Amino acid sequence: MQNDFQIARYPFQLRVSSEDGALGAAVQRALDSVLRAFRCADFTAIPPQNAPVVVETPAGLIHFIPSQACHQVEIQLYPSSNDVAALVDALEPEIINHAVRESPGLLWIHGACLHRKGETILLVAASGTGKTSLSLGLLHEGFRLLTDDVILIDPKTRCFLPLPRCPKVRPPTPEYLRALGFDLAREAHLFERYVLLPDHRLYRLPLPVAVDRLYLLTRSGDGPAQTQKLDVTSGIIGLLERSNLIAMDPDLTLAHDLFRGTRFLAMNLGEFERDVASISRRHPGQN
Repeated sequence: MQNDFQIARYPFQLRVSSEDGALGAAVQRALDSVLRAFRCADFTAIPPQNAPVVVETPAGLIHFIPSQACHQVEIQLYPSSNDVAALVDALEPEIINHAVRESPGLLWIHGACLHRKGETILLVAASGTGKTSLSLGLLHEGFRLLTDDVILIDPKTRCFLPLPRCPKVRPPTPEYLRALGFDLAREAHLFERYVLLPDHRLYRLPLPVAVDRLYLLTRSGDGPAQTQKLDVTSGIIGLLERSNLIAMDPDLTLAHDLFRGTRFLAMNLGEFERDVASISRRHPGQN
């Protein structure tokens, strides 16, 4: 079985093989589900950037094979495990990371991007800070998700490229969301930790870069939950360790141009419902 996908500028076909044919088919179906958000009707051919690559994961070997029209991603599962969710969890990040690396000329920032009625916000933070939980909470406030993990900007078109990777959640995030009135079991399809969002929760088209607010998120139990305004230069400096800005834009001219009208805010996270309300500019329970 083969399925066509596109992540950023990387169109590919995916094939999973295993000594256990039923297991291979189950992993293929699961990967199809969690990568479905990236599916595109039209592929743009790109020249191969590198030689074939083999990546070893706990689940098996991934062969990334360049092609002029549609790249091949071939997975050979190890015979040691039949836990489909664990296998997908090991494979999915490698596929996405490779596709982003093979999409030349893009600026990336580790963070989330959401859009609502002409307003675009970015949430930038280290892994584990809570940007995915916040992103899901903001969907309940009317935002749509471009990405909750890697923000991609095309410097030529000055657009964000959608990268709606399936959010992955752990307890107590589902409980926090239910307290807001957003029940993942009702509002989305769940596959283990993966949240497969319906189309109306995603923003799938390139979005002009006009960022209203950019939050640099931290979570410190030693300090109070608070938000502090930053000047543009300080805000851009705060992005450096979570982006390829220096490699793409050594003098930061492009960054200052892209974020000229952006409000930069340093936010120490506290209570979940209050944080969602603060970012969404609404009070809990307000329609």
